[in-house]
Amino acid sequence: METGGCTIDRDEQLRRWVAGESLHDEDGRCCPDYSCCYLHLLVPREERQFYLTAYREEKQKELNRMEYRYLARKLACMVTEDTHERRFTPL
Repeated sequence: METGGCTIDRDEQLRRWVAGESLHDEDGRCCPDYSCCYLHLLVPREERQFYLTAYREEKQKELNRMEYRYLARKLACMVTEDTHERRFTPL
C-alpha cells in the first residue's frame, strides 16, 4: 500500500503505530487496534509498545490475546455505528 510515496512493511507499520501514526502496511493490513480506520480505537502508547515487544519476541499467546481484544472493540464499534445509522445487510 502506498503511504506518502513509500511502501511500508509490517515492522515499519508497527514502529510508526507505536509512535502514534496509524497506517496500513504494504499488504493493506490494519494496525493491530484498527486505529488506521477507526482513530478513536487507538490504544495508549504503553499498550502499543507492549504489543511491539511481544511481536518482536514472537510471543504469540500475548499477541493473540491483544488482537482478540482489539477485534472485539472494533466489532462493538461497528455494531454501534450500524445501529445508529439503521444499516442492515440482507441475508
